[in-house]
Amino acid sequence: MRSFVILLLGLVLLAAGALSASANPIPGELIDENGGGASPSPAEGPSTMGNLSVYLSEETIRATLGLSSADVEAGYLFRNTAGEDVSVGIILPFWDDFSEVEIEAGGNEIHYSRTTFMYTSQEHNSGDVEFLEGVSFTIVVPGMSRVAVNVSYTGKVNVYDTDLNNEILYWFSYLVGSAVYWNHSIDHAYFEYRLPGKYYSRMGDIGSDWEVEKKGSMMVFTIEHRNWTPTKDLITLGWERDRPFLDRMFFNFTLGQILLAALALIIVVLLAVLSIRFVRKKRKRSDKVK
Repeated sequence: MRSFVILLLGLVLLAAGALSASANPIPGELIDENGGGASPSPAEGPSTMGNLSVYLSEETIRATLGLSSADVEAGYLFRNTAGEDVSVGIILPFWDDFSEVEIEAGGNEIHYSRTTFMYTSQEHNSGDVEFLEGVSFTIVVPGMSRVAVNVSYTGKVNVYDTDLNNEILYWFSYLVGSAVYWNHSIDHAYFEYRLPGKYYSRMGDIGSDWEVEKKGSMMVFTIEHRNWTPTKDLITLGWERDRPFLDRMFFNFTLGQILLAALALIIVVLLAVLSIRFVRKKRKRSDKVK
């Protein structure tokens, strides 16, 4: 039964395109230092950077996971291999619900705008176009130097809960395939997700190969890559939580009704037995008095 549920979940993910993720930044329009209109063009979608000098060099993604949402801290390092300063538009996609976005570089807040743009999966190469929500902003990367951009936001943890099993399945995905638009491998990528141990029973059957370690009350999951060109769209962490005992008894509405009815019947029978005993004792006392 459990394997059937996992298979069903896989079909659900495929049907939905597994698009429940935050994502690597994507280059928008590349403009000169003094140019205007710095925001990426939503109509044109991501740019192909080609042999241009700025690329995504490093990323560090840390997330604290809950049962429905994740607090994400993402750090991106953009490197410029040319001698002159370059201004570049950045699109940060979100494939699902997101909120409380904050962006800063060099200790200064970066103002952004929400945007909608076209995106095509790099993994499936189907040619299908998705219209994604995201935020766009602009940075200036000095010649032969780099700029660190830090982003924080609240994302969505996905849940698959069914009456067919006693485990509740969770997963959190991050889109890495969008990095191909920089036309350069990522020098270093590090992912660290933390989950309260009380929400964790075991690793799920979906997701990548994570290093798992228990630190105090938290489960810590890590993946690290160097000189990395992602070959898949998503990095996914999937885990399972055993349904609490009482929930296991009553999570199925029909089963719950049966159990409640049985419990009520037992109580009625016990009350009837006690009543009969009470009446008999009372009669015996009456007979003795006579």
